[in-house]
Amino acid sequence: MFAELLEVFAQEADRIIQEAQEAETRGEATSLTHLIHQLKGSSAYLGVRWMPELAAKLEKQAKVNNLQEAKAILTELEQILQQVKVFLAGDGQ
Repeated sequence: MFAELLEVFAQEADRIIQEAQEAETRGEATSLTHLIHQLKGSSAYLGVRWMPELAAKLEKQAKVNNLQEAKAILTELEQILQQVKVFLAGDGQ
């Protein structure tokens, strides 16, 4: 059951991170804030290590239209998501 939830999370997180990267490229801090807030909540709920903290940092920065570190944080979030996918590829064990 947990692996199924994590699979749904991974798919949704993929979409959110992609859209967040596009928002960052366009300089749309408000859109980035909303997307990252979603990612922060779902990753915290599932206990994905480090992701909620990084998402919170990015959300805080985006709220004040500070996107200087956004690309680097989004890259870190993407790397964490890849670790989740590796975990799932091993049947979630």
